[in-house]
Amino acid sequence: MNNRLDDDGTYTYEYDGEGNLIKRTETSSGDDLLLTRDSAGAATHRYLNGPLVDQVLADDKLVSNSGGSARVQWPLSDEQQTPRKL
Repeated sequence: MNNRLDDDGTYTYEYDGEGNLIKRTETSSGDDLLLTRDSAGAATHRYLNGPLVDQVLADDKLVSNSGGSARVQWPLSDEQQTPRKL
């Protein structure tokens, strides 16, 4: 397990092949937080998922070391839950 915490009673955790945390799921509700990382292992995006399959409620672009600006995008979906606008 490489000294990784998989479950603390409140959340379960998932890691990538390099040991970086990529997902945290609340055990009681199933709510999760998904992270994407760059090649150096720094978190670049944090996604807030909804209750439907592949439903992203928000994409939080984190500030990068290269000076990029932070922003949150809120996808607006149509009646079939297909994202149409950011």
